[in-house]
Amino acid sequence: VLNLHKEMSRFLLRLKGQLNANLLNVSSEDLNTLSAALVEFAEDLYNNIGLWESLENYNLQQFGTPLPIVLAQGKHIIDEPFDPFRIKYFLWNFLPELSSLKQQHITPFDADLDKISLQVAEFFDENFLKIPRGSGITKFLNQPNKFISQIKKKLIWIATDAYLFRTHLVHYLEKEELKPLPAAIDDYACQVCTTWSGLGAINILALVLNLPEEEKKDIINWYKRDLAIFEVKELKGRTSQLLNQVNGRSCWVVEENTRATYKVGDLVMGSLYQYKNEWYWSGAKAAIPAMLSSKVDEILQEIKSQASYIYGDLENKLQERYSYMMEKMNGIDLHYFDDGRALKLFIKKLHEDPIAVEKEVLTHVDIPRNKNGVALFLSKDDTPKIFADYNDLSKALKKEGNHLDEVDKKSLRDLLMSKNVNPKFVKRLAQEYGTASIFQYYFGKKEVEHFALDYLLRKYKGQYFRERFFARSLLGG
Repeated sequence: VLNLHKEMSRFLLRLKGQLNANLLNVSSEDLNTLSAALVEFAEDLYNNIGLWESLENYNLQQFGTPLPIVLAQGKHIIDEPFDPFRIKYFLWNFLPELSSLKQQHITPFDADLDKISLQVAEFFDENFLKIPRGSGITKFLNQPNKFISQIKKKLIWIATDAYLFRTHLVHYLEKEELKPLPAAIDDYACQVCTTWSGLGAINILALVLNLPEEEKKDIINWYKRDLAIFEVKELKGRTSQLLNQVNGRSCWVVEENTRATYKVGDLVMGSLYQYKNEWYWSGAKAAIPAMLSSKVDEILQEIKSQASYIYGDLENKLQERYSYMMEKMNGIDLHYFDDGRALKLFIKKLHEDPIAVEKEVLTHVDIPRNKNGVALFLSKDDTPKIFADYNDLSKALKKEGNHLDEVDKKSLRDLLMSKNVNPKFVKRLAQEYGTASIFQYYFGKKEVEHFALDYLLRKYKGQYFRERFFARSLLGG
């Protein structure tokens, strides 16, 4: 298989010349990245390793097709591993990860994508049939899962070496300005959702491993990392009894590889996750020096203020604020302001009411400084969402997918890429303006499968489909 990497690179170079395909107009580094990922993707399919199969099974369960948008509901993949539809779906999702194509918008119905997929399928058929079946990766993943360290080893491999996540991890570390240290990789593996239908490394791991359903659920829930300050109450071998200083609960934590490096009475800040009714450290942890002991209360208040989904009643507070705002705004959940200044004046007037101040309504919002329209969206289970340059967005949506210009495309891209937009906001806009412009931009067609919007939201807003939970790391998250 290793020899096929070079063969694939040469093949893609020839294909680039034959097809004059912009999608292959990439740097030599990106070409090598793509070649390696394609060969490993094919190895997965050829040897039934299970990574891709897990993604397809998830898609089938969620959307009624293993390859959303690319393969219509009710249609079937040919009974061969190297189906061109599979390759097309892989390329559509993987190519945007290449640095050379970051600025190029790729839709699943791009003619070049069809041509490349067919040619790559032929390459796989010609080359992999010569190779005996069998993979070291299969043997690795099938090793025992008796100890948590064995499972974590597989998780880290999936996050750092598997073709589905390897390139995405590199870009994540660059974007977050993090070094590839164990704590940062652990954060990525447990927390980050990707454009593979919104799944992260923990999801694929749980789907691949042959484990009881309860243990699979434990793994999927590893994003629920209990950040707090803990007082060490007792040490027994490789276990420590810790008292959570935020919620007052006590638990025994198992050290995975070594004995605890702290002593009774120490204060340690870190995150925990649970597996089979036992607790383990996740990511970075740090002892709080004696010189900072006076700051502990301040740190605890900071955690509590942001960790209300675990320790407090933020959900109730959100609903109270929502009810208050809906009453003040005549039951309308989507509001338009001419500019940021108009929104600021609205909030100032709102805060003349002591109840608004008491309920902390719109007290911690970033008000955009623009004169191109601002939208304010209210939902009872989330904080209010503010979208700048709303004039451009509404103009793009009103075009119903016709003659979209570059400003329109940027607005539609920002709609799903912005962290300040939740799925309910997108659905509310779709209700108001329709989905034609959204689908035209992301798929290249105005009319696609009925689940298309849900698919886009899973793909780009995966974190919203996990249970709301405080998951701040020690790396600055």
